[in-house]
Amino acid sequence: MPATAVIHAEATGTSPQALCAHYAARLRTAFRAHLDTCARLCPQAFPSPAWHHEIDACR
Repeated sequence: MPATAVIHAEATGTSPQALCAHYAARLRTAFRAHLDTCARLCPQAFPSPAWHHEIDACR
C-alpha cells in the first residue's frame, strides 16, 4: 500500500491497528515469497553441503 493510500485510509477512519495489521500481512507475504525464491535458487548457486541447513531453513 503506497503511503498516500495509508494516509487516505487513516483520514477516512481506518484504525491504526488495522493499517498496521495490513502492513504486517504484506511484509509476511513478501518475505515468504523471498524465502521461496531463495529455496529455489540457492541450491544452484551454493551446492556445497555446508549450505544445506541455510537452504532448508528457507523452506
